[in-house]
Amino acid sequence: MPIEATSDKSASKQENYSIDVCSNFPTKDQFQFILSAVKHNEKLRNPFQIAFPKWGKDLNQLSKSFNGENYDDILSRESGGVAGNSSEVVNKLIESGVYNPPLFVDWDNSLIAVDEKHLNEIIAKHTQT
Repeated sequence: MPIEATSDKSASKQENYSIDVCSNFPTKDQFQFILSAVKHNEKLRNPFQIAFPKWGKDLNQLSKSFNGENYDDILSRESGGVAGNSSEVVNKLIESGVYNPPLFVDWDNSLIAVDEKHLNEIIAKHTQT
């Protein structure tokens, strides 16, 4: 569910932005995108560690795991054998410490947030003059 807003940067210019609120676990492509963004932006490591507490500590190992192993197999193993991306899987991933929603994603700017503080940082980037 995206949060869409318009910010008044000046009287003559407005900037639109969209921030996606993810309560489900990201798809494989989304997760790879998020992981890549975190690797390239040090400020995203803390929100990533909060959103993915079990995996957030060692990004290099995590990248190797997701490059060498089937995404669905990893989710199935971490969720106790439950397949797919249903609410049951998300609940199992939360219980096992893999995922801590909500996750806010600004796909256009490769930014993530997990709480009001980090979300305000994303919004501030769009409202700076």
